[in-house]
Amino acid sequence: MATLVEEVLAVWRDAERMLGELPELHADHETVARAVAELRAIYGELTAASTQSRARIRASGAAVARTRTLLEAARRSIEPTAAGRGSPGEGDDAVGSDLALGGG
Repeated sequence: MATLVEEVLAVWRDAERMLGELPELHADHETVARAVAELRAIYGELTAASTQSRARIRASGAAVARTRTLLEAARRSIEPTAAGRGSPGEGDDAVGSDLALGGG
């Protein structure tokens, strides 16, 4: 997506320069002005989407890390212990209380 944003920005700037060079009464002035406005809006949408995507990626990474921690604790709770105490997971409620998803 970065190349699309760069391309939109480059063409937008080129159109802005052309608009500055065209006399207001030139036949293409209005068309170029509309293109400038359109590209400005597109650039805004693309960069806003990019910011939202980065935030979502960070949030997803945090969710993955929390889930990995939860799974590790769950695996430990069902592994037989060397001490031979009861059935796997018996008396071990850390998974449900301390490491609930969304918690810390």
